[in-house]
Amino acid sequence: MMHKANFNAGPALLPQEVEEKLRRATFDFGGTGLPIWSISHRSSAIEQMCGESIELVKELLNVPKGYSVLFVSGGATTQFKSWIMNISGGRVKTIGYIDSGHWGNEAIKAARELEVHSFCSVRILASSAKDKYRFIPYLANDECHECDFVHCTTNETANGTQLAFELSPQYGGGTWVADMTSDIFSRPFPVSCFGLVYAGAQKNLGIAGATIVIVRDSLIEDGHKALPAPLSYAEQKKWKGALRNTPDTLALCGVYYTLQWIQKRGGIAEMQKRSRERASALYSAIDGSSVFEGVCADYARSTMNVLFRLRDQGRHDAFLRLCERHGIVGIKGHSGSDKHYGPHLRASLYNGQTMENVNLLVDLIKVFDRRN
Repeated sequence: MMHKANFNAGPALLPQEVEEKLRRATFDFGGTGLPIWSISHRSSAIEQMCGESIELVKELLNVPKGYSVLFVSGGATTQFKSWIMNISGGRVKTIGYIDSGHWGNEAIKAARELEVHSFCSVRILASSAKDKYRFIPYLANDECHECDFVHCTTNETANGTQLAFELSPQYGGGTWVADMTSDIFSRPFPVSCFGLVYAGAQKNLGIAGATIVIVRDSLIEDGHKALPAPLSYAEQKKWKGALRNTPDTLALCGVYYTLQWIQKRGGIAEMQKRSRERASALYSAIDGSSVFEGVCADYARSTMNVLFRLRDQGRHDAFLRLCERHGIVGIKGHSGSDKHYGPHLRASLYNGQTMENVNLLVDLIKVFDRRN
């Protein structure tokens, strides 16, 4: 059975090799004779898988000494609050937020809920809300000095914008924390500039059900007593980075196979090269069209999530129908962004995306352009 051309923002398309290995693991993982979901998380097979995954993360991302790699459940949304509860020691932490779009704003909302209960004090350091989140705002170093932590979202999936590390400040002031759910493992980044990074796995790193946390060891505390043990960094670190409780072993297996695939395909540098090629092809088609237009500021365009729309939005549904007839799915924009951009389209180009799928979408853009 042939797959459809999947441009969903997540759960996303897996590399074919990873998908095939996961299928085999559903009836026999690693020669155990058992499906991956029936193997004890205390077994040597699962312990070895988790241990190798952690070492691959460190190798691929050049994680310096003094950091721990953990896998926790619940997705990145859970981390909006749990990272704060993990580092809430003897005093209230002041956290500065960059309001960069849908997910940056969701993180702010979660922090404000904790602020009411004196877990933290929240400040908005910069926002692009007035410009409909068409770019990610940058900070001057002096804006961060009164904050213990500075939180940013490096890629806004719903808004199609991405933080350019080379344009950002030298991470002065407070300790930087990043939600990298939708672009981790797609490009290099300076791990040592961040105290904590978290990301859901379901875009560039596997299937839904696992979340990766890369945290500076000096930040790991016992955490607030209200924090569930499975979400405690200190507890997970004691248990091989993932095995404090029974984890989603299928999701961890997806991460394991994807990390192996990235390493085999040339590492992060090769992932970045491929993502740039896919994004360049699609943006070129949009920019060369008289019918379509991009949504975001050119300098802030994401290589992971390409947002565009019809100049005549009355033709939006007609293009969706054309895509559907040719097997393209997941192209409709995030409903939360319609209020900013009107009916729009979004093509997600994560690591598992193929150039074949991108070329198909480019061809349909050109066909629709000629017809209209």
